[in-house]
Amino acid sequence: MPDINDVKALIADIGKASLHALMPNDFEYYVVALELTDLDDNTIDYLLFPVTPAAIDIIDPELTNIKKSAGGVVAISTPTFVPKPITLSGTFGRKLRLLLSASLGLTSFSAIKLSTSSGLYKKSSAKGVGIRSAQFDAAIKTGYGVTKVLQSICDKSTMLDDKNLPLRLYFYNPTFGESYLVKKNEVKFSQEKGQSNMLWQYNLKLTAIAPLDQIRSESRGNLATLLTMNVLQKEVNNLAQEAVSVIRDAT
Repeated sequence: MPDINDVKALIADIGKASLHALMPNDFEYYVVALELTDLDDNTIDYLLFPVTPAAIDIIDPELTNIKKSAGGVVAISTPTFVPKPITLSGTFGRKLRLLLSASLGLTSFSAIKLSTSSGLYKKSSAKGVGIRSAQFDAAIKTGYGVTKVLQSICDKSTMLDDKNLPLRLYFYNPTFGESYLVKKNEVKFSQEKGQSNMLWQYNLKLTAIAPLDQIRSESRGNLATLLTMNVLQKEVNNLAQEAVSVIRDAT
């Protein structure tokens, strides 16, 4: 049995992210992402949460049919995947965030016209009903800007592409070793004066309809990529805040 000091030394040496990648069932690393794609899995929008949700609720139901028979009680369970309700809630704060997923150009060239990177925030705009939104930068966002990206992904997840085919929404949660194809049930944005300091709180309800490994052999949701991006995300956010502090002090 390893000594606790040896474990602490290992964490200090290789980092929590690497430790989780090596032993995901023993060491937790908190990272969450959503990806919106077309039916050919071309990435439209990819959001690696720059601030992890304050709460994640995953219900693991079991569809069991229980009947009373003449000889006793019969319980029949299904061996197939049972849809799971998932709830995410939290806020992205007020600080400037660098969305590394956007800055690295993860959006597919063939799907860029449906992306927030090209100013498409509402599914109605894709059909010419609305207009595309001007934006400061696809990668640099305030907490409010990240909230709008999340809202856009949820809104567009129910739309059809140019071929009248449905889009796909993936939820990556390597913290718990699970990633799914999901459907949006409800998304709620709210402000509570005095409680959230006028920050937009999100509450997103999803339903997992299939495990990712059953429908997609490779993805940008793989553990190594997510962990690497999340480490970089935190570092660049720290640098961004230091730069803002320096500018403020200079002025």
